[in-house]
Amino acid sequence: MLLRAIFWMAVVGLLMPLGTSAASCETGAHCSRALELLNDIRASGLHSLHQVRADIENAEQARAQRG
Repeated sequence: MLLRAIFWMAVVGLLMPLGTSAASCETGAHCSRALELLNDIRASGLHSLHQVRADIENAEQARAQRG
């Protein structure tokens, strides 16, 4: 878990624009690719979390049916 946290901190650190605010980054063309990449990472993470949640619920239902 510690390595995962370090990895994500490094990703965020690399993708954060230097010397610009988030508001100017949303409208600036120079940050659009970085924002798209962050949105893709966020969507992928949420998809993974939803998949894990579904797997846990399925395992709980299978246990309830057996026992």
